[in-house]
Amino acid sequence: MIERYTSGETLRAPRVRDFEIEPRHVFSSTEIYFDRIIANSRLSFCSLPEYRAMIDNVAWQNAVSGSSEFVRRFNKMHVMRSGFSWPWLEECHAMFAKDGVFPRYWAIKQQDTPLSPATSFAEWSRCVEHLTYVSREIDNMREALEVMPHWIVSVRSAYPDCPIHTDSALRLSSHAHAAILADDLEALLPSFPADGPIVEVGSERSLKRRFSAL
Repeated sequence: MIERYTSGETLRAPRVRDFEIEPRHVFSSTEIYFDRIIANSRLSFCSLPEYRAMIDNVAWQNAVSGSSEFVRRFNKMHVMRSGFSWPWLEECHAMFAKDGVFPRYWAIKQQDTPLSPATSFAEWSRCVEHLTYVSREIDNMREALEVMPHWIVSVRSAYPDCPIHTDSALRLSSHAHAAILADDLEALLPSFPADGPIVEVGSERSLKRRFSAL
């Protein structure tokens, strides 16, 4: 029977790496940031019980290795039998469908729900990788603001021609500075899958110079 699971619960230390880590990544802190986000409720998934540990392992290998080979292999050999679905994606998809307006650059906006296991898994694994990156960047920005307290936080939409992405960036901008300093990861995570507001820290002058170069 298909059940809903918290991501990462089957992962136990020490974890086995199914890849040869590059020398330049030997001291990578990616694993720390993966652990910070993997149990987030946004990433909970549904599957048949016998695929649960395999899905957790693919997420881990994909995020820490930086290679999509593990995702491709699972999609090719297992995903259609796994019963995989991603509740957060389906909830957001249904919400946008009800409003009749989707994020402009969503590749899945024309598809009906429930989304196919292959589509859901590809989007889910990308989100795990993206949130691992977000977690690391929040850490870096907090450290920068603690050293340079006069710096400001800038939030802008990666897709300024899309009202949904732009509104999401505006909401985040109202509390981003305080959330970064408080290390409030939950307050800084995306509003919906594939939402990618650009958050930067720096002096007002340097950020203005950066924007004028865009």
